[in-house]
Amino acid sequence: MDDRPDENSSTAQNVAPVAAPEVSAGTFARAPVAGTRSTPTAVSNAAFAGAGGAAGSLAERAANEDECGAVPPQPAGNVSGGFVNGAGMIEYDVNGSNVFTGLRTTLVVPATPEPNGPVYVWPGIQPAPSGSSFQPIGNGALMSVLTWGAVCSADAPGGYSNWWAAPMYSNLSSADPQYSGCHAGKVAHVEPTQFVDIDIHLEGATWIQKMVNRSTGEASELSLDLKGQEQGRAFFAIAPQTANKPTEDIVFTHSVLTMDGADPDACAPVIRGTNDFASKPRVSVDGKHCCIDRIVLRAARVTPTTTDPP
Repeated sequence: MDDRPDENSSTAQNVAPVAAPEVSAGTFARAPVAGTRSTPTAVSNAAFAGAGGAAGSLAERAANEDECGAVPPQPAGNVSGGFVNGAGMIEYDVNGSNVFTGLRTTLVVPATPEPNGPVYVWPGIQPAPSGSSFQPIGNGALMSVLTWGAVCSADAPGGYSNWWAAPMYSNLSSADPQYSGCHAGKVAHVEPTQFVDIDIHLEGATWIQKMVNRSTGEASELSLDLKGQEQGRAFFAIAPQTANKPTEDIVFTHSVLTMDGADPDACAPVIRGTNDFASKPRVSVDGKHCCIDRIVLRAARVTPTTTDPP
């Protein structure tokens, strides 16, 4: 019996027997950083400047504007501080009394990697261990994942034939079958240079994730009730970077982080790999939105395919 959700389903699918991207407490639970708060298929920079715009996006935002006002013609310079050795990770944290309620971004699908191991690229939201209602669910992550290889989703393509997209929830610390293991939406197929609009947001107690291939309209959605567990961390990541990795820069455009309360300090990343780039954030007038025009993740020892520093 095929119990996979149909294309319009908002029900989480538990496919725990299939390996999931690792998001154990040790993976993302980092100590505070000093000075912070607790190829041929590459798309040109000129194309990126107009990519990921409002037209056709999930939020139906007005052209060239978002919650933080008019988007400048060119992204601001690279953010500073919060450096760590390595690459492929940028993280934003709210203060202890605040929570994230949404993340929106557009991901540019990169060239296909080598067919010798899985690669996962995602934005995601995760609880801080000190947040309200952390237990009994524990340390899981809401991740809208671009995947190379077969993982988590029961209808993932076999082998290493093409990128695919699906929102996921992965939790290696919970004993509750409703949350443990990996849960995924139905696969949406994507191709290099296409744009994937991503929306993760809270409605009541339910987190809704949606990924849409802007070129084809194919979409994947996943909904999960986390019973009031507060989410205090947002991140953009590549994993793993051992057996395999992307062969070019990973680019996110028009990213917006939304918080329950005003927290302008949360708009500065607490973690940024030495190879990674994030444009200086714009902050909404009410202090509840961080708008980052451009984020670039560069895996270790990968030749840059954009002109973004470093």
